Amino acid sequence: MTRELTPAEKATQDKIVRLRALREARDGLTAKRKIIRKARTVPKVERMAAPREEEPIYYFAYGSNLNKEQMSRRCPRAVPIGPMILPKARLVFRGVADVEYDADSSAPGGLWKLTKACEAALDRYEGVSNGLYDKRYIEISLKEKGKPVVRKALLYVMNRDWYAPPGDWYAAIIRQGYRDFGLDNAALTAAIAEARRYAPGKYDFAE
Repeated sequence: MTRELTPAEKATQDKIVRLRALREARDGLTAKRKIIRKARTVPKVERMAAPREEEPIYYFAYGSNLNKEQMSRRCPRAVPIGPMILPKARLVFRGVADVEYDADSSAPGGLWKLTKACEAALDRYEGVSNGLYDKRYIEISLKEKGKPVVRKALLYVMNRDWYAPPGDWYAAIIRQGYRDFGLDNAALTAAIAEARRYAPGKYDFAE
């Protein structure tokens, strides 16, 4: 008897299907529209060790996981800490959100505090086991109990290097997330416009 997929598994499966469709559509573009760039990583997101067991788990979100309603369903025990800016990085779209190195820019996002169960749920949603996203860690400075500390924050980076705009429904989820964290949506608007410039009208998955 076939086991029914959980909501998290269905979300991951849907995400993978969308990305496969994006890749197939991209491969059908003319040479002029094939914009392939060498993959770049955000500074300080080398494969440093995960936080020690006794340390809190922090997570930097820059895409749909900024949306607090969505996170309340996916990770009900996650606690929003506040807005955060990732330096020397910029938001891009490869069908779904990603960040990449840019010395002259910065990527807005939000910081969450997670439980182990939350982290596991995010790993499933981001398709880590399928190679869709890779887990990295960045150093952050914040206060705990009024004292300044340096911690590590989880960051998901895509294993892709091409650009494609998001569907309208997905972009709307992120826009609400920007509102939830009080972020200026200029970076989001610019990232969507740039992705559409590389592949205009080819990747609209609006519902």
